[in-house]
Amino acid sequence: MKYTCLNCETEFEGNFCSHCGEKVITDKDFSLSKILGKMLNNLLNFDSKILRTLYFFVFQPGHLTVSYIKGIRKPYISPFQIFVLTNIFFFLFLSEIDILRTPAKWYFMAENHDSSVLQSVNEIMVKRDITKAEVAVLYDKQSNFLSKGLLFVLLPFVASFVALLNFKKRILFGKHFIFATHYFSFVLLMSSLLFILTQKITIPAEKYFFITLVTLGQVIYFAIAHKKVYEDTWLLTIFKSCVGIFLINFIIQLYRELVDALALATI
Repeated sequence: MKYTCLNCETEFEGNFCSHCGEKVITDKDFSLSKILGKMLNNLLNFDSKILRTLYFFVFQPGHLTVSYIKGIRKPYISPFQIFVLTNIFFFLFLSEIDILRTPAKWYFMAENHDSSVLQSVNEIMVKRDITKAEVAVLYDKQSNFLSKGLLFVLLPFVASFVALLNFKKRILFGKHFIFATHYFSFVLLMSSLLFILTQKITIPAEKYFFITLVTLGQVIYFAIAHKKVYEDTWLLTIFKSCVGIFLINFIIQLYRELVDALALATI
């Protein structure tokens, strides 16, 4: 029997469209057992994709990037889905300690009394007739919002630094962008997990201790992933990793300062 596909309007025989693969829908597809079976199958497939992706993402740096570039994409969720998920996780657990903004308890420290920051805070207090604690609450809320909203801006910069480190290889920029997406997603996930760990083992998650752990994790992950994707010698890989992390942390610092300044200016 011939059918006309309702999705692409191709004529075909059988139960599936020869052009787009869409199935011919019958009344049997709306039985409760069919619907529940479909839901369970989709759920299990989605969960298996996430678990498989998470394993390679965390324990096999560079594997997902190489697979995506080669075209092996079906077994894993996409780099951009990973980025969104790690963003959600990051901002759920790093409301106080954040590598992408400076919380008020640090930004408004007492030794900054002569700085422009404290001057701006005093002006806001007078203008809005509120206390310093209330300014801090408003600032934290605004900086947290801005650091989330502007985060996608960082990816092209990270990709540009990676491309600069490997300019002799003449690789398409899009491939560097995939590497940058996976790498930066890991930084967000690692930052969140380290913060949770420092809380649970009662080690004070102070600013410099936290940043040291994050930086060490960055270097190790970047080096392993870079070695797998770009296939340099280990000596060259370590050199590129150190330079790359320096450049990436530099742009993150500029990003943080931009977020801090914008947050204070828009209260």
